[in-house]
Amino acid sequence: MRTRILLAALGVAAAIGLSNLTPAAPARGYDTCTVNPAGTQVDGEEQAALDGINSLRARGGLAPLSISGTLTRAAEWKSGDLASGAVFGHDDSFRSWTQRLNDCGYRITDWVSENLAAGYAEGVATVGMWAGSPAHYANMMNPDIRYIGIARRAGGSYGWYWTADFGVTSGDIAATEGGW
Repeated sequence: MRTRILLAALGVAAAIGLSNLTPAAPARGYDTCTVNPAGTQVDGEEQAALDGINSLRARGGLAPLSISGTLTRAAEWKSGDLASGAVFGHDDSFRSWTQRLNDCGYRITDWVSENLAAGYAEGVATVGMWAGSPAHYANMMNPDIRYIGIARRAGGSYGWYWTADFGVTSGDIAATEGGW
């Protein structure tokens, strides 16, 4: 049986405190958020994960989460990076996870959080793993969170990698304002 791993990150940023969360531009000379446009469309297992998260939220009396294209873009990039063999962690080898959100067009104005997992192809199993971890469960059940970006990618030594990015706003307006 393969080992399953997971990580949770939680961040709070005020509009004037973003300099602490967003370091200087990465040293790499290529686009830091290039993803296949088809990858930003939620597949059946990703939808099953979203449905599972929203079911947990409904049982807790919380509003369901809606898909954000911007957050999904950031999640897709991260899952792809992990599947290509990157070290399993929230921060990339050249930037923080919050800088990735920013590079992918999401402007942090309030709460953001991220769940990572590896080892399951199925959305229901991944949500079950997150629900069994206090930090991951807290990210999914935060009453202030309204939007999610979710993506999974096959590859690497664990077989499947999942990223769920949570935000208070959709962030999707950035795309129409030249944000990416």
